[in-house]
Amino acid sequence: MKMLCVADLHAEEICADYLNGLLEKEKPDVVLIAGDLTDHGPLSFAADLLNGLAAKKTKVYAVHGNMDASQVKQLLEDKGASIHGKTVEFKGCRIGGIGGSNKTPFNTVTEYSEEEIAATLEKLGTVDILVSHFPPQNTNADKIPSGSHVGSPALRQWIEAKKPKLVFCAHIHENSGVEQIGETKLVKIAPLTRKGYATVEWPSLKTEIREG
Repeated sequence: MKMLCVADLHAEEICADYLNGLLEKEKPDVVLIAGDLTDHGPLSFAADLLNGLAAKKTKVYAVHGNMDASQVKQLLEDKGASIHGKTVEFKGCRIGGIGGSNKTPFNTVTEYSEEEIAATLEKLGTVDILVSHFPPQNTNADKIPSGSHVGSPALRQWIEAKKPKLVFCAHIHENSGVEQIGETKLVKIAPLTRKGYATVEWPSLKTEIREG
């Protein structure tokens, strides 16, 4: 099974066009969207994107990002795409998700406390793959130009305890790449606004990251 994971579209039409091209190029079995479909709206972009993917009979699982308002979260639920706080099984792979982000200095529309993040992750049970909008703390994925690490301690603790095989994350635009947290492969995706994406083969976990 081939997974295509993208994130941080920020309601840019060029991202929708690029994603359509990726579907033709990569021919994934499932598309995973790791949040920030919009940029405080408009909802119409997210609706058009999901409707377009449905028309192509593309299976999609997604979480909302910190820039996605509650209407986007509800839209994902209504379309049967949301995996925030839940787990689905697809072709023998258990996939869970968590959206929004931990607290930021910018007071964006959908941020959660570490206690809320821990409670949401606890609902998932055992997963093979986690789709998280935000990265765990103390990784390359959560490092900003100042050198500070701004990821979630609760997510880091959950990964170390539950040991999923792979975690997709996004949110921090500066870095992309692959690293390990114990037994877990962490895949940080660059924004789709920069033509960033990742493909992963299941169950081998062969991973390719692209940008630009």
